[in-house]
Order: sequence, then C-alpha cells, then structure tokens
Amino acid sequence: MLEDNKKLVGDFLTKMSVTNQPIFDNEELQYLLNSYSNISKDIDILVEGGKIANIKVAMVQDTARLLVKFMVEKSLPEDVCDFVKAFGEIIYNWNTNTVNDPDIDIYCKVAYKMTELCGVMNKSRLAMIESARHMRDYGSWYQPSYEINLEHVRRLLDDGDSK
Repeated sequence: MLEDNKKLVGDFLTKMSVTNQPIFDNEELQYLLNSYSNISKDIDILVEGGKIANIKVAMVQDTARLLVKFMVEKSLPEDVCDFVKAFGEIIYNWNTNTVNDPDIDIYCKVAYKMTELCGVMNKSRLAMIESARHMRDYGSWYQPSYEINLEHVRRLLDDGDSK
C-alpha cells in the first residue's frame, strides 16, 4: 500500500511539473515536490531500520496543512483527490513512525475525510449549477412561489459560471 501511494504521488507530482495545469501554483508545486522527496527519503531510512538525522516536522506540518487547504479552497478533479488522499496517508505513516505530532495527525485525518467526500461534493456542486440553469431557462413558467428564491438562484448561477 505504501509503495502504491508513493508511486501515485510521485507520478502525479511529476505530471504536474511537466504539464501546466492550474491546480497548484509554482511555489506550491515546488514545495510539494521538496516535501515529498524529504518524506520519501525518511521513509526509506526507516524501512531499512535506520534513524533519521534531521526530522523536518515544520515542513511536514505545512505540507499536511497545504493538502487540507487544497480540499477546502478548490473544486478538485478526482485524480487530485486521489493524490491528496495518497499523500495524506504517506504523511500520516511518516508521522506515526517518527514524531507523532498531533497537528499532522489531525490535518491528515481531515484531508482523508474530505477526499472521501470529494466526488460527492463535486457532483452536488454540478447538480446545483444545473438546477440553477434550469431555473433561469424555465423560470417564467414556474408559479409565483418560485420567485422567492430567484435571487439565490442568480447568485448560484453567477458563482457556477465563474468556476
């Protein structure tokens, strides 16, 4: 499982660094690449039975926080949700076998729970946008009671069209 997650995360970060997709800005991507490299080296040392000389807790905390930030602030495609889930599991395992930092633990659990809801949230958002468009297109055919929510529908349409 760990090797599968490492491959998924490594492949995803490599793909992101080669393609110019607007999911992460360059600074975030470089930080994730750096962090992944350091965490992978630490895990390899632990697997071989060694002791990590320089544990970078702050870097791992920031990485875990960044994963949660992605889940909260952006509407992410499923492959990015899979990346966040896999990277969060790697960080969680690293934390469990090194410092047992409670902040890292919480960030990883939150990111994991949010990835479980990723598909549901995206489908719900799309369904709401479609409903709002339907209301806009057929609004004149509805009974007057629907007019109460038209302002809310307009806001949904504006928000949906801007994404």
